[in-house]
Amino acid sequence: MRILLVLLAVAWAGCDDDTAPADLGGVDLPVQIDQATPDLTASGPSAARGEYLVKSLLICGDCHTTPNGMGQPDPTKFLAGGRAFDFPAQVDGGLGHVYAANLTPDQTSGLGSWTASNIVDALTVGVDKDGLPLFPIMPYYMFGNLSDDDAMSIALYLQSIPAISNVVPKNNVQVPQASTRIDDTQIPHTALPSTDPGFASAERGRYLVKVSCIECHTKHNAPGAASVIDLAKAFAGGETFQIGPNKIPSANLTPHATGLGGWTPAEIAATLKTDQERGVGRMLCPPMPGGTGRLGGLTDPDLNDIANFLHTLAPIQNGPFGCTDAGIPYGVPDGG
Repeated sequence: MRILLVLLAVAWAGCDDDTAPADLGGVDLPVQIDQATPDLTASGPSAARGEYLVKSLLICGDCHTTPNGMGQPDPTKFLAGGRAFDFPAQVDGGLGHVYAANLTPDQTSGLGSWTASNIVDALTVGVDKDGLPLFPIMPYYMFGNLSDDDAMSIALYLQSIPAISNVVPKNNVQVPQASTRIDDTQIPHTALPSTDPGFASAERGRYLVKVSCIECHTKHNAPGAASVIDLAKAFAGGETFQIGPNKIPSANLTPHATGLGGWTPAEIAATLKTDQERGVGRMLCPPMPGGTGRLGGLTDPDLNDIANFLHTLAPIQNGPFGCTDAGIPYGVPDGG
C-alpha cells in the first residue's frame, strides 16, 4: 500500500502551511540550507540547539524564506520573510494575503528590537512584542508545547543569525480569534509499558512529533472549537493541503492498516531521512518536508525515537491517504 505523506508539516512542518503560497502557483518548494549539528552534550538553552530545531525539525525556512524571482525560496535570504499566503478577505470577499515575518535580527524590518522573551512569546503564545495577536497560520498553538529550553534556544538562534533588511508587506486579512494551545494531556503516549526497554525512546519521539507533526497529521476542527485539531484522532491524518488544483491529504501515521501498519521503525526513519517512499524510491507528495535540508537533517537517534513512537501508537483506522503514480490524491476526506 502506498503511503506518500509520512509526517508534516509543518508545519510548516512544524512551520509549514495549510495553504500554498500565492507566488508559487500552488507548488510548495523547500529551501535547501546547510543544516546544523547540534551540541547534544549542552544543558540549558543554546543557539546551536535552536539552529537544529529551526532547520531540521520545525522547518521554519519553508515559510519564512523570501521567494526569488522564480518563486523559489532564496537561500541568501534565509528566514528574511516575505512569502505570501492566500486567504479570503473578510471585507470584500476577494483574495487577501498573509506574509511570513522577517525572523532575522534586522532593526527595521525584522526582530532586531525584540527581546528573547518576546520571540518565545510569539513562538508559543502567538503575540508580537506589542502583545498583538499573530495570524494562526503560524502554529503557535502547537509550538506552545515546546520545552522552555527549546523555545529559548530558538530565540537565541534567531538573535544570532545575520540581519537581513527585507521589508515585509502588511497583512490585509483580519486576524481571527486566537487558537488555544493543543492540550498536551490529550496527546497520546506510546502504548508501550514504562518497563519496556523502548519506552524512553518512544516518549522522546512523542515530544518531537507533538511540536512538529501533529498539526498537519491530525484533522482540524471547525473554527471556534475548543481544540484546533481533533485529538481523538491524533496523528491519524486526513488534513488536506491545497497543492495547485489538488487537495493532498496527510497520511495516517498510526500503525493501522490504513496508515503505517506493517512498517518497521527502521523503514519509518529511512523514509523521513530520504523523502522516498518505502520500497519504491519515489518522492513523497508535497508538502511533506522529508529528505536532505529538512527532516533528513535530524540526528539518527532523533529519527529513531520518532519512528519508535509512531510504531507504538494505538492504531486508528482512517484512510488510506496518499497519491497515485500520476500524483493524483486519493482518500481525500469528505469535505476536505
